Amino acid sequence: MKALHVMFGVLLFVLLFALAGGGLYVARTTAGWGAALDFLRHERLAVLGLSAILALLVVLFLLTTARRRTGEPFVTFENEGGQVSVSARAIAEHIGRVGDEFAAVLDLKPVIEAARGTMGIVLDLRVRGGTQIPELCRMVQERVRDTIRDSLGVTEIRGIRVNVREIVTAPGERKKADETPA
Repeated sequence: MKALHVMFGVLLFVLLFALAGGGLYVARTTAGWGAALDFLRHERLAVLGLSAILALLVVLFLLTTARRRTGEPFVTFENEGGQVSVSARAIAEHIGRVGDEFAAVLDLKPVIEAARGTMGIVLDLRVRGGTQIPELCRMVQERVRDTIRDSLGVTEIRGIRVNVREIVTAPGERKKADETPA
């Protein structure tokens, strides 16, 4: 698509440059200008055809400018047998199951950032109150990294960022904390 865009751009440039140059050449004398106007008046089909070609080139140029959405992103990697592409959605679903391995994780929502041959992972967590959050986050990051490496064979991960979105305190714990004298 990019090659077509460049080709249509070059054709438009050459055509417009030739028209502008021809117009300047013809306009330098009164006789030349009169001859050009007579040509335009008597050769309407030729002028119409040239205008249609120019309009078509402009439309094609604009159509090749628009980028198409590629749909969902894929993470692509090479192995001994060739190239493998896995959708970011499938990877996110697979990683989402890691949260079930930790009692303190109530919800884990992964977001896969696939770009230019690398993969970044963002994990949004809801955790139980009373949890050692830094330690839990480190363990979840390690487990996600191991899962990606073992199941997909991907070792190049740009990073795993953990966002603790909510710390859920059990209702009984909240009452105990409120009842303690200050």
